[in-house]
Formats: sequence, structure tokens, C-alpha cells
Amino acid sequence: MKPDRPSATSRLIAAATVLAARSPADADLVPPGASEWSEAFLSTSPIDRAVLRALHTRLGRGLGRLLERLMLPGIVRHFHLRKRWIEHAWNKGQAEGFNQLVVLGAGLDTLGVRTSRNPAIRVIEADHPATQSIKRRVFPSDTRIQLVEARLDQPGWSAPVAAAIDPSCSTFVVIEGVLMYLGEDQARRVLAELAALPVPALRVAFTFLSRARNVASGFQRRNHLMSWWLRSRGEPFKWMIFSEELAHFVEQSGFSLQSLVDGQTLGGELQGESIAVADRFPMTNVR
Repeated sequence: MKPDRPSATSRLIAAATVLAARSPADADLVPPGASEWSEAFLSTSPIDRAVLRALHTRLGRGLGRLLERLMLPGIVRHFHLRKRWIEHAWNKGQAEGFNQLVVLGAGLDTLGVRTSRNPAIRVIEADHPATQSIKRRVFPSDTRIQLVEARLDQPGWSAPVAAAIDPSCSTFVVIEGVLMYLGEDQARRVLAELAALPVPALRVAFTFLSRARNVASGFQRRNHLMSWWLRSRGEPFKWMIFSEELAHFVEQSGFSLQSLVDGQTLGGELQGESIAVADRFPMTNVR
């Protein structure tokens, strides 16, 4: 991303959340409160307010769907299928005793702020300062969520996160739609620094672009327009991996792969992005 601007992808996903919430085919995938918070995040700049006004009209939503078909058909539903699966993994983690949620590269995602309504859960979000500035402007003063400024593409990103967490809490970490924008060494370093956090138990759910044999890498239906848009925003895809190599990759950073879900299992049209859940080893009893 460009260092002085909020993430363009995070703003796109916020707009996709508003679009999905107003679409009969996808509205059931949008959890309560997610669209309202997304609208609040999109209210902080003139361009985003114009997008928001358009999404409140039938014509604007039609144009949004047209852009989706031109750039990456099925991406709106894919965003929300993956978010629903990650939230399911987080809810499962809560049932097992995880009581601290850390969202790395949080963008304008709403999982943290919706979770923060539960006083039994501690919530920390970390992201680039320019993106965090939007949430700082929107969140009320009594919001129970701690915003940390951190650049995951730079060594030492974990220091402010380590200072913000409660070291007595079993911690669940979400890294959604982030690692593909980093180089392979950067992605490995993110996981290695994460594994060093001083908490009794640590679980991470993250998404990654899965490389396929004899198929163009990344999202298999991605076209040149989508690639150009990502490059023009300073957010090109940089890293992907064969799914069968992921277990070894995470083990190198101190984690044990627990589950893997591909695009076909999620149930959408898109293939090429998968979700992994890994526990830091050795795993301790979280209760």
C-alpha cells in the first residue's frame, strides 16, 4: 500500500460489505452490525462518501456488480464466505477458552469492533497508521478496542502488539487478506514474530493465495484489469504457496497446521485463496 494513504483494498472490502448487505443473494452472509460499521468507515472521505451514496441506489449497486464482473467475478461473495468461516473459527476458539483477539492488518474489518461488545474478550487491532486513522475518527471514546500502529512488512512489527496484549490471555490471531501482499520472507517473519508473543496459548487463522499446478497463480479468474488496479494502488500480490507445502512453511515459524479450507470448500465461485488455522506448538491447555 502507499505509505501515506489508507489501504485501497480495505476500503473496497468495506464497500463490498455494504453492497452485499443490500443484495438478496448475499445479505445472509453479512453479520449484524457489519454493514453499519462499514458505512461509518466509508463516511470519512469525500470519495468514499460518494461511493456510499451510489451504493444506496439501485443504479449504483448495478454498477458495482458490473465492476465486479469486469475485474473478478464472485469476489464480493468470496469476501464474505471467508469472513464467515474465520468468524466461525474464532467462535470455536472462544468456546475452547481463547479470550484475547488480535487482528493483524485489520484494515476496515468489523470483527474486532463487533467482538469488543463482549466484556470478557480483550480485542487488539494492528495496522498501518494511515488505515488506523479512519477507525480512530469513527470509534466512540468508550469503544473497548485497542488500536495499535504496526507495519507488518517491517521487522519488529510485533513490539507494539506485545506491549498491548495481556500476557495472561490465550490469544487468537486473525490475518485475513494480508500475507499475499508480502514477500515470502516477510510472510515467514510475520509468523515467526507472532510465535514469539508472550501468551500461554496462541492460535492463528490466516488466508493465503494457493498456487496450483498448470494454472495461473493466485485467483484463477483474475484478469489484467484487477492486476493493474492492485499495482496502481501499491498493493500487488507478491506471495503464494502450494497448499501441500503450507504445513512445512508454518512449522518453520513455530506453528502446527490444524486445518485448511480451500475456495471450493467455502462454496463460492472463486478458486485460489485458502484459509488455514495453526496452533503454536507445543500447545498448552487454554483453560
